[in-house]
Amino acid sequence: MTDAPPPTIETIIVVPCYNEEKRLPWQDFVAYAASHPKVGFLFVDDGSRDRTVELLERLYHENPLQLRFLRRERNGGKAEAVRSGILAAIESGSTRVGFWDADLSTPLDEVDQLTAVLGSGTLLMVIGSRVKLLGKHIRRKMMRHYLGRIFATCASVVLGIPLRHAVRSQALLCLPGTGSGLLAPVREPLGF
Repeated sequence: MTDAPPPTIETIIVVPCYNEEKRLPWQDFVAYAASHPKVGFLFVDDGSRDRTVELLERLYHENPLQLRFLRRERNGGKAEAVRSGILAAIESGSTRVGFWDADLSTPLDEVDQLTAVLGSGTLLMVIGSRVKLLGKHIRRKMMRHYLGRIFATCASVVLGIPLRHAVRSQALLCLPGTGSGLLAPVREPLGF
């Protein structure tokens, strides 16, 4: 009798991390990975000065197939952490790649919904963002709100697609190989 082959990781979620040692809800990521064997997380430490890397190493040793990490020696900001993680995830050959905020401002069970929408066959990308709805309270500085609206309008014009609610995205899922080529390939595959 031989061991069953490991499950194929179809979706890789990049989680940018900076000084998250005490804030990262790691138990939620472990539990989600355990119940979703085709989803992997790639935590990207962005030059943290606390013990975030040690936490990520423990997660990796607990589940090396689904809980991986990259370490960036110097802090380059959230966008660069997301970009480098997405590039690495694409290079791994995953069917779907995306990113998620480390604080889980968007709960992990939303991965299932975004995956289902993306799997409809008509979309290349789905984005989750905070939208103020009746009965919901979102704390946001006014300047950030207006800058987000300006960004959404400019992106809408440049891309030729409506982005009415893209103020600040906390979650994104897309199909690799369908973009405009703005992401350059990564030299080192992750082995997912």
